[in-house]
This record gives sequence, C-alpha cells and structure tokens, in this order.
Amino acid sequence: ECACCPPNICRLLSGLGGYIYGALGGEVAVHQYVSSVYQAGGVRLEVQTDYPNSGFIKIIQSGVNTLKLRVPGWCEEFMINAGYRIQNGYAVIKDPAPEILLELKIEPRAVFPNPRIRAVSGRAALRRGPVVYCMESGDNGGLPPHMLRVSLPLKAKTLQNGFSGLPDLLVNGCALSDAKELYLSSAPKTRRAALKLIPYHAFANRGSDDMAVWLGVCGEKI
Repeated sequence: ECACCPPNICRLLSGLGGYIYGALGGEVAVHQYVSSVYQAGGVRLEVQTDYPNSGFIKIIQSGVNTLKLRVPGWCEEFMINAGYRIQNGYAVIKDPAPEILLELKIEPRAVFPNPRIRAVSGRAALRRGPVVYCMESGDNGGLPPHMLRVSLPLKAKTLQNGFSGLPDLLVNGCALSDAKELYLSSAPKTRRAALKLIPYHAFANRGSDDMAVWLGVCGEKI
C-alpha cells in the first residue's frame, strides 16, 4: 500500500549521477548544474555552484579533452571564460583549461502562454532562471490572486533569504478594490500594490491559502 512517491525518490537518487553527467573517455558533458564530483578512468571533474540561487558555476577538471556544458532552454544570455561552439544545446569546449567559469544570467522575467490556451490567455507567469514563481494570498494582504495584477513591463526586486531557501520576488502591480454589489455599472477601481511571489515548489507550506501561477496583468500606468 505504498504510494509511488517514496520509491520514485529512491530511484531518482540512486541514478542521480546519470542525470548530472554523461561521459565517454575524455569527453564529459554536464547536463545539470549540481555541486558534485565525477571521477572515472583518469578523468576528474568537480562542479561548484549554488545554482539556481545564482547562475555562477565553477568547473575544475583534469583529464578532460572535450567539455560540454548544457545551455538551459530558459537562458537567453551566458558567459564562459573559454572559446566554445554551440552544438545541440551544449557549449562545446575543446582542450579546456583546468578551471572553467560559466555564468548563466538569472533575472526575473515574465512568461506568456500561447493565446489559444483558453484558461490562461492574456495572463503571465514569472520565473527566475529555471524556477517558476507563484503568488499566495497570505503574502499579499489576504487578497486572492485573481484580484491582483502584475504590472508590465516587469519591475522586480529579488528578496534574498526566502523561507524556501531560494529568493522571493517583489514586483510592481495593482489590486482590484472590493465592492458590496454583485454586479457593477463601471469597472472596479484599482490601486497600486507591491506584490510578493515565492517559488512554486514551496507553496502550501504555511497553511491553507489561495495560490496562482498564471496572473492577470496591468499596464505600468493605472
């Protein structure tokens, strides 16, 4: 009568190395950026990072003749302290130096759905690097997320030391004013509001709350 989740966790952890690295002789590919060490057949490679808290990744290697670093699909800008060519989503470095530095530019961005998706058409989600964010009413004056709007273009501040271990986000937005009537003869009034978002994986850890990932949007001038 065991649920599938605990065995899947054990299965994931036992095979984690295969998700992080791929290797054939002196050619090593780094698929996932996790602080770890790979060592086999005269090749040693160490990854040092606190990704996805930041995009700074240090790779210390010996015995590697070709190093392949995955460029995540979300990443629009990155820097490497070595020459490389892009091949199948990887930055390929021939004869890498003993120390390679990779920086993935991580900043809050708005993501928009295809307008044909009826349930979320006209809305936006926020992410920072690979981490998707959500809004809980408890962080925003008790208002349910459907009464809140994110201002575009996006203006976001990263709040370090969030309770989840990753940064929270504080963004400009607006809130719809409440009303007593069920139907109104004019559009609801709005007021400016600073809205807080937390990483999606951390929702529902502080009691029962309204939550949303796809949020309404408003213009910068309201």
